[in-house]
Amino acid sequence: MKIKICGVTTPEMAVMSTELGATHIGLNFYPPSPRCLTTAQAQDIAAALRQCPQKPVIVGVFVNMPVTDIQTLLETVDMDLAQLNGDEPDSDLLTLGDRGFRALRLRPGEETVPLMTRDTPAFLIDSRVKGEYGGTGHTADWDAAATLAANYNLFLAGGITPLNVAEAVEKVRPWGIDLASGVESTPGVKDPAKIKALMSEIQRVANTN
Repeated sequence: MKIKICGVTTPEMAVMSTELGATHIGLNFYPPSPRCLTTAQAQDIAAALRQCPQKPVIVGVFVNMPVTDIQTLLETVDMDLAQLNGDEPDSDLLTLGDRGFRALRLRPGEETVPLMTRDTPAFLIDSRVKGEYGGTGHTADWDAAATLAANYNLFLAGGITPLNVAEAVEKVRPWGIDLASGVESTPGVKDPAKIKALMSEIQRVANTN
């Protein structure tokens, strides 16, 4: 299972997350977020991750940023993928090609699929909170997510913590999970104890299936 730790804010935090088992690291470029990075900060994190024995996939997280600016940041920071968390048009995904995927904020019972998907991941499922673009800590609709996960390689996000990750994995069986606030001590500060507990729970579920 893929594990994306999103919203890391320092090189040390990113490397620690990778060493504990994260396969994907998310770098946030949405200014209202407490996890938002400058280009220089993101470059420092990416440079540190490139030195890891098992280099993770580096994902830039964007909200309604012009696609040309996204492309520039992907190259400047040396990121692998762009996660579109806003209300971007499908033409942006077309421009990004295999490097772009969309975050879907589902209403309860909704099982919509974006018009354009890639393979791994096809998209990300999050909870819908009015006026917010992710990182709220609210749980997504796992029933709808499970229906989609049966047919698509998706990340499950939204309110996942070490306390409920086993239930989420067993119910949804996603390609990967995405965590931000669920493994933090304060916004933007990842807690190694929580990440270790998360990994332990995922391993426990894997061993029982």
